[in-house]
Amino acid sequence: MKKLLMILMIGMFLITLVSSTSTNYVAEYYTPVEIVETCTLIGFPCDNTYECNITIINPNEDVVIRDEPMTRNFPTYNYTFTNTSDLGYYKIYVYCSNGVFGGYDEDIILQVTTTGRTPEIKVAIFMLVISLIAFILALYLKSHSIGFISGILLMMAGIYQMVYGFGDVANLYTQATAYIVLAFGLFVMLISGIEWLEDSGG
Repeated sequence: MKKLLMILMIGMFLITLVSSTSTNYVAEYYTPVEIVETCTLIGFPCDNTYECNITIINPNEDVVIRDEPMTRNFPTYNYTFTNTSDLGYYKIYVYCSNGVFGGYDEDIILQVTTTGRTPEIKVAIFMLVISLIAFILALYLKSHSIGFISGILLMMAGIYQMVYGFGDVANLYTQATAYIVLAFGLFVMLISGIEWLEDSGG
């Protein structure tokens, strides 16, 4: 019982360790994203004498866009960014000026993920931890019914990882891991189900 409690505590600790970075934009990789920013002066939108330029640094710290002009669309300035081939966090700097007054914003973050949504690594970890806890509990109690349920949970975790990847990573390795988790879940479910039927019939 102490081992079970220890596993549960470790699982909860892993879930709380996941950190999040504040992002302004989230985009799917290899998909253009529209950057829309405002320019204000003393609380009012900048007039048409102001021009804004944008600089973008990719997750590898390479400058992919340097001082490109943004399109004015009162009261905002727009830029369509197309070079989203690297997964991770892009730093965006916007500088606006009319030749006399100027200012910049350096706190803009673009996150590029495989799905175009903020990754939920907590869900993937939670599903795996619950599945493993159910599996260990089934072994400890020698219960075929709990083993059958743990097999289903493992299969669900594998399918989730296959579809969404692991956090903001979805590549050949996460796909292979998903297939392994799915196959293991199917194996556990089948073995538990067969033994459960044998015990019920015998």
